[in-house]
Amino acid sequence: MSAHPHSLLSALTDGVLEVEEIALLEEHLALCGDCRAELSDLKRIKSTLAAAPRRAMPVAFKTELIRKTLRIGWRERWTALWFRGPRWIPLGAVAAAALAVGLAWWGFGGGRAEEETLRLEPFLAAHARTASDSPVPTSDFYASDFSAQLASYNGTND
Repeated sequence: MSAHPHSLLSALTDGVLEVEEIALLEEHLALCGDCRAELSDLKRIKSTLAAAPRRAMPVAFKTELIRKTLRIGWRERWTALWFRGPRWIPLGAVAAAALAVGLAWWGFGGGRAEEETLRLEPFLAAHARTASDSPVPTSDFYASDFSAQLASYNGTND
C-alpha cells in the first residue's frame, strides 16, 4: 500500500475487515510507524469509551429527537390526507357519477348533431328487399340497384 489506509485502520479496530484486507494492512503496518501509532490510538480510544459509564438519555431530549427525526414532510401529509380510505371514497363516487352522466348524455345523442347520425331506414328497406327476393343467390345477385334505391330515398339522383 502506497497511501496511508486511515479508513481501514478504523475498520480493523471494529473487526469488520476481510482476511485479505487484514493481510494487506498488516504488511503496511510492519513498514509504517505512523499507521501503527494511529492504530494504537484508535484501540485506546475504543477501550476508553467502552469502559465509560452509561447514562440514560433525558426523556425531554429523547422526545424532541424523535419528533425532529420523524417529522412528516408536506408531501407525506398531503398523500395521507387525500389517499386515506374515508376521504377518497366520496371523491371517487362523485367522479364515477360524473362519468356515468357524461356517458349517458353522449350515448343518447346529446353530443351529436343531426347530420352526424346515421339513418337506418334505407338499410332496413334494402335488407328487407334482398331477404325476400330469393334465399339462394341468382346470377344477377351482384347487379343490384341498391345504390339507385338509396339515392332516390335520400332525394339525390345521380
